[in-house]
This record gives sequence, C-alpha cells and structure tokens, in this order.
Amino acid sequence: MGEILKTLGIALLVTIACLGFGCVGSMPPPQNFQSMERTAGNGESEIIITRSSRFTGSAVGIRVVVDGQERLMLSNGENRTITVPNGKRSIYTERSWGGSGCRSDGFTLDLESSRIVFQTGFGGRCIQLMKVAEFSLDGSNIPTQRGRTTSNQKARGLEDAIKNVSNSLVDELPNGSKIAVVSVTSKDRQESSLVIDELEFYLVSARSFTVVDRSTLDAIRREQNFQMSGDVSDASVVAIGEMSGASVVIAGSITTVGGTNRLSLKALDVKTGQIIAMVRESY
Repeated sequence: MGEILKTLGIALLVTIACLGFGCVGSMPPPQNFQSMERTAGNGESEIIITRSSRFTGSAVGIRVVVDGQERLMLSNGENRTITVPNGKRSIYTERSWGGSGCRSDGFTLDLESSRIVFQTGFGGRCIQLMKVAEFSLDGSNIPTQRGRTTSNQKARGLEDAIKNVSNSLVDELPNGSKIAVVSVTSKDRQESSLVIDELEFYLVSARSFTVVDRSTLDAIRREQNFQMSGDVSDASVVAIGEMSGASVVIAGSITTVGGTNRLSLKALDVKTGQIIAMVRESY
C-alpha cells in the first residue's frame, strides 16, 4: 500500500507541474506548417511563431514584437500566425514582465509572399528565437527550407556549407571581437539572407564575440546610401563596420561554376582593412 501511495503521489506532483508550468514537448516538423491554410492576402506574408513546451519559464508569457510593436502573447506550447505586408520586417521575442532586459536576438526579414516559421522559448541565459523554415506562398508553394527556394538536397548542402565555414571562422577570429556581418552577395536574395542569419547564429552561439544587430547595419546603409547589391568593395564593407563600432567585418559571396556552388567568406580588420581570415566551401 505504501508503494502505491508513493507512486500516486509522484504522479499527482507531475500532473500539477504540467498544469502549472507545462511539460516538455516537441515541435511539429516543418512540413506541417507548409500544409497550413493560407491566411495572407495579396502583397502579404505570414510569420508563424511556435513556443516550445518546456518546464523552464513556462508560467511566463512571451511577447512577440514585430517592427517595434507587440503583436501577440504566447503561452506555453502555443503557436500562432501573424500576417504582415511584404517587405522588410524586424522581429524579436521577450518575456511578458520584468522589463526588456530578457529578450531574444532579433531578425530582419525580407518578405515576399512568404511563410516563415520561428520557434521561441526560454533557454540559455534568457529567451531564444530560432528561424526554422520558410515557404513560398505563391502558386507554386515551393518549400524554401531555412530561407531559400531550392531542392531539399541543395538546401541541405548549403546548410552544411554554412556550418563548416562558420565553425572555421569561429576558430580563427580573435576572442572578444565585435563583429558585423555586412554582406553576402548572391543571385538569390533569400540565399544571402539565409547565410547571414545562420552565420550570426553560429557567432552568437560561440559566446566569444559581440555581434552587431542587423537593423543597425541596415540603418547605416540607408543613411549613407550604400549600394549593397552586386559585388561590394572591401572599402565599403570596412566603412560600414567602422560606423557600427565593429572591430571585425565579414563579407562573402555565393557563386556557381560548372554546376558546383561555392560559399566564400572573409573577415577584415576594421582598423587596418587587412583580411584576417578567409574560408570557402563547395556544395
């Protein structure tokens, strides 16, 4: 009888914990979000935010802030959709109380009839926000896994290339550097955005550097009227980095020769303009 009561007591405690704080759960695969009914109209895109179901911090709401305005509040394990006009949009998440000290890193989005899926939740030192997948909302409804329209095989190849070059850069850059990822040129704008997003993610995850926010760099480009399409000179990249207060700037490109794609990145010292690291990966 004692063992039965003990077992029932443990089950009751677990149930109370799950009701009050939320139990650990898993996020549906990206394909589930691809098949969702479209809510965006012409000239609009969808941002889907799913909050992971976790014990940690689950009693606290998470605000979703788009273009500086709170759009919705997420409870534990909840996912919701925000419809926004196409164009450049910024997004981050923060806890619902205690001020703005606990907030995620931000993303700058370049939307064009897209459905972008994010996952947020408490983790590490505060709140995390991760871009999970992106899909086209046009008639073809072609998946753009992690931000680009392509075949799944090619997408995985690019993701592996980004991971490899990012890890190489992390090993070569001086600890404590303030880094600005200024430009990655490509014929595919979504490819460029993907590389920058993922590279920033790896740099932040290393916890050895400070990474300049994308919105800061965009503001400098607009103010100084820098043209960042096509090939960008090292002088322009260094100038933007200097205005942002960065000590190191990163620029790169995606090229295709004979059916082989190549991702190349280089890091420059802002003070000297010298290349301090260069990495490349074919896929």
